[in-house]
Amino acid sequence: MTQIARIDKIKSILPSLVEWINLLSTIYLISTFILSFDFQRPAIFAYVISTIADISVNKRYKNIKWDSTKWIFVVMIGLYLSIWVWHIFETCNSPRFFHSTDRRLPFVVLGLLGLFTNPNPKIKISHITICMLITSIAAMAYVIIDNYAAIQENVGNIYDYRKKIGIFRNAALEVTHIEFNLYLNCTIALCLITATKSKLLWQKIVLYAGILIIYTHIIMSEGRVGFITANALMLFFGCIIAYRNRSKLLIPTLVIATIAIALFVSRHNRFQADVLKNEPRILIWQQAIDLIKEQPALGYGLCDGHELFVTKSLENEKLVANFWTNWMKEHPQYDVHRFHCHNIFIESTLEFGILGLILTCMLFILPLMLTRDTKRLYLSFFILIFVIQGMFESFTSHYQIFLFCWLLWFFITRSEEQDLLSI
Repeated sequence: MTQIARIDKIKSILPSLVEWINLLSTIYLISTFILSFDFQRPAIFAYVISTIADISVNKRYKNIKWDSTKWIFVVMIGLYLSIWVWHIFETCNSPRFFHSTDRRLPFVVLGLLGLFTNPNPKIKISHITICMLITSIAAMAYVIIDNYAAIQENVGNIYDYRKKIGIFRNAALEVTHIEFNLYLNCTIALCLITATKSKLLWQKIVLYAGILIIYTHIIMSEGRVGFITANALMLFFGCIIAYRNRSKLLIPTLVIATIAIALFVSRHNRFQADVLKNEPRILIWQQAIDLIKEQPALGYGLCDGHELFVTKSLENEKLVANFWTNWMKEHPQYDVHRFHCHNIFIESTLEFGILGLILTCMLFILPLMLTRDTKRLYLSFFILIFVIQGMFESFTSHYQIFLFCWLLWFFITRSEEQDLLSI
């Protein structure tokens, strides 16, 4: 074989090879989203490098046309650029700035990918579903098996079990229940999507069994946000099935499911009246809203807004009594710069005023407005998950921005004729 022939052979196999490497790096990345952000960094680096290679070698930037869905990616980029534009006029340079620009970088990365490229066609929904299902079950099994003896001692007391499993998970995986349950709920959504489209009985059985295992784990955990989200997903899915099969069953299904969920909630120890009465998040939201009322149009900027929010929170007597005193005793090394509004809508308004609120709302509204039929249905599952998560978390805290933006990019930029489910 001549040198020219070898080069031609390499050129012929290179596009496919790069596609497969990109697929593997995507699976690697998706599997790390159940862990803390520090563990995700190597996977993000590998994914970005392989994606750049795939875009370059396979010319994913060709034949890109502007359509209305591109506005979704413009909003993503706008959310990131707002940090820098407002920072020009800020008076302080808080450590929060570098932390926030780091955590929110996926907005601009996936925004640019959405505007100018298409995803690797070798990546299918089934790949992501299988990867997340295996990762979820493996992570749950690891935590339980590794601490089986200690957990068994508390199996008779659901409250002690929730507390123990949370401590073990945090120690074993270095991840909070908020991030963990967010990943599990995304897995449930993908399993529901794939199971309803699959024509193979064994595949449906495996997927629904996986959903049951994950759902059971979530309702047994101490996380309230994950608990609410999992039940909202089940209610949403039940309504879709009832409407599609017999629309007259929709209202009875909705009523029965709502009652069942209400009973579930009433039996969860962290939803009891005495717990909610002194819920710190309510006081945190009130403090942030009071600041927004003073400067609603333009906000304060990321650094100035956060510094003012932390200062006022430390001076708030109710917040000190119901949160700061106990929190600092339990976490004496806690950095107050990590404190946040626990609500992305309130946080965005505090930082960037009305524009911040509009951009944040558009991030969830536009995907449902500008897509149709199957895409809209698929996206509605993830919009539901991340809206609920956003009502209780911050963009810079336990909110998987990369996962959410990647799912938007993946579903929105696929052409209608592409089979999203085939392997």
